[in-house]
This record gives sequence, structure tokens and C-alpha cells, in this order.
Amino acid sequence: MKKRKVKDFIALDAQKLVRDCEEYLEEEKALELDLKERGGNYPKGNYR
Repeated sequence: MKKRKVKDFIALDAQKLVRDCEEYLEEEKALELDLKERGGNYPKGNYR
């Protein structure tokens, strides 16, 4: 029974990792589009 629980936790962790990566990529794409709309210039502030 313990092996089953461990496998379930690993599967849930893997699913969360995939969701987190997908969210990150969506945010990155939105930022890239925003940058293109601004003509490639970052606003002054805390941006790197």
C-alpha cells in the first residue's frame, strides 16, 4: 500500500510541475508579445 501512495504523490508532483511549466511559458509568451508591442523597449524600473 505504501508503494501506491508514493507513486500517487510522485504522479501529482509531476502533474504540478507540468502545470507550473505551462504557466511559466504562457507568461513568457505574454511578456514577449508585450515587448514586441512596445517596440522592443523595456520600461525603466525593476526590469533586467
